[in-house]
Amino acid sequence: MISRAEVSAALAKAARLGALTSAAATACVDAFRRDWPSLRRIQVSEAIVARADALAWKHGLRGYDLVQLACASSWQDSLGRAVTLATYDRPLWLAARTEGLTPFPPAL
Repeated sequence: MISRAEVSAALAKAARLGALTSAAATACVDAFRRDWPSLRRIQVSEAIVARADALAWKHGLRGYDLVQLACASSWQDSLGRAVTLATYDRPLWLAARTEGLTPFPPAL
């Protein structure tokens, strides 16, 4: 669920820093918002937060990154098959790989 805010914040920051033009960042966030209804969303629950709490000691990630990692790993456990976690944040990417998720992109 928090990915919606995280993606928008990352694109706004990229535009502020000049990594993307304002027009490119706006086009990206508009595309993400159009896709949002078709994406699987996992609600943040007490169980997810407890899992994020446990992962904090293992990975040292920031709060929302831990929640995203906990959601992805919980979803993978419930599905019993590989889940891909997309991120361009190196610590989160490495943690995803350590937790047995499939990080995207394949290499950072």
